Amino acid sequence: MSNFFNGVLEETHVIKANKQRCIISNEEFGLADPDKLREIISNIHSVDRIEDKRERIIRKTSILIVGLGYDQPFKNGNKRTALSISILMLRLEQFDIPFHTKAQKREVFDLLEGLMFKFLL
Repeated sequence: MSNFFNGVLEETHVIKANKQRCIISNEEFGLADPDKLREIISNIHSVDRIEDKRERIIRKTSILIVGLGYDQPFKNGNKRTALSISILMLRLEQFDIPFHTKAQKREVFDLLEGLMFKFLL
């Protein structure tokens, strides 16, 4: 996954992350709609030309969260995958979200998940 850590998100990275989420949750893994996943990744890369680093990473993570949460290309774990990859992408761009307690971590995840559901309505 070296490209991912260079800031280039690829389909294979999202698939691998989703598979790991499913294994952890003891759920069935499967890519139900590969075309939707390709479209989401393409949309993420469409903002690569934005010069402002902060705006670019916020748009990328928003596209990922809404894309996986709404389009649900995987059989299971779409939202959890979106949140975990988004947090990693933010950290890689030095936009770390500090968690001092499990309660704070849960609060941030709940806020992100609530934001995702607003896009779905």
